[in-house]
Formats: sequence, C-alpha cells, structure tokens
Amino acid sequence: MHLLLSLPNELLHPVIDYIAYTPRPPSSRSKSPFKCASPELLALSAVNSRLRRVCLPFVFANVRIRDDMDVQQPENTVLILFAKFTRVLVIPTLSQAGDQIISQILPQLEQLFDVELRDCRDRTNLLRTILEHPTVTSVFVDRLPHESMCNYDLSKVVPGHTNLCEPFP
Repeated sequence: MHLLLSLPNELLHPVIDYIAYTPRPPSSRSKSPFKCASPELLALSAVNSRLRRVCLPFVFANVRIRDDMDVQQPENTVLILFAKFTRVLVIPTLSQAGDQIISQILPQLEQLFDVELRDCRDRTNLLRTILEHPTVTSVFVDRLPHESMCNYDLSKVVPGHTNLCEPFP
C-alpha cells in the first residue's frame, strides 16, 4: 500500500482504472455499458482522503437506480451529490413521479453518456428527455414506447435482444 501511495496521481489514476470494475464473463452478451465497481475499488476508496478523491470518479461513474425510493427525495439522491462523476445510468421501471424526478435531475448529469432504460413502453416523456440530453450518446432500451416517436432522432437508441415492439392492444 505504501508503494501505491507514493505514486503521483498521474500514475495512480491508470492503476485504479485497472482494478476499478468487476470483469464480465465472456459469455455475457449484454450490450449495456454498466460496470459494477469492484470490491477492491470500494476498499481502496476508504483508505485515505487522497485515494478517495482519485477513486470517486470510478465509484460513481456507473449508477443503477433500484426503485422509486432511490429518487424520492432529489435533494438527497446520489445522482445529485455525485452528478459530476456519473457517466452511465440504469433506470428501472419507476412510478410516474419517479420518472419526473429523473427528468429534473438529468440536466445536472453533465458527464452522462449512456443510459439503460428498462421497460420504456409507457415512458415516452422520460425517453424524450433522455434523447434531448446533450451528452448522451446511447440509450439502451428493451422495448420502444407505444406512442409514436417519429418526430425524434432515434439514432441514440440501441435496441436490446428482447422484443422491441409489441403489437398494439
């Protein structure tokens, strides 16, 4: 550990980048850019304040929202506290209120480039907000919304391996 701490930040950054994420199995066919922070990264971030500063961009680069509870109080959410580090965001099925909160938070995520949006069939407004975000380059979806998206640039949309469209009821 002493040798690691003696490195300048310019060399420390690539070392931490190497251990930052848990590798995916080769059989994984997921197109999602989401990476899980490795246990080593989390432990390293707790060593001292210098390592914490270097590790923070890696720890909060990939954020997975679990449910509505994660976004109920926007002033306390991790998304706002660590917005400058968030590059990949996974959004599960949320309530309409949860989707509205995410829409309000999105402009603060200035480094966001990939979003994985689960079940966007009835979430046209949220998908529209994500597509209009200036730094987002890819939106991974499992299904397209029922409502027409013809007026929007869908070049950022990356379809999943499940059914993209269901027959309309």
